[in-house]
Amino acid sequence: MGENITNSITNDTTTAPASRQERLKTWLSARGLTLAKLGLALGVTAEGVRVMLRSKTVNPIRFAQLRGLGIPVDLLPSPEFRKSGPKADRCAVGADSVTE
Repeated sequence: MGENITNSITNDTTTAPASRQERLKTWLSARGLTLAKLGLALGVTAEGVRVMLRSKTVNPIRFAQLRGLGIPVDLLPSPEFRKSGPKADRCAVGADSVTE
């Protein structure tokens, strides 16, 4: 009886939907594209591309560049301008400790 349960679990063909990153990896692989090749096209390192593609958001300029390389919209992070630098509330924390 235990074997039937084990077999049904291991033979279960239902799986969770693939993540955006998994679908992107499959799409790139099917076209022979690597992070290094994308990096060359974008002028960044392969690591820079990896970070960019794993993020939830990406700079709209980079988004347009990635779209220009033919990558489908649903496989890319959402385009969003984000301010760089420290958060405003973090800057205020050390303000009290400064003495003149």
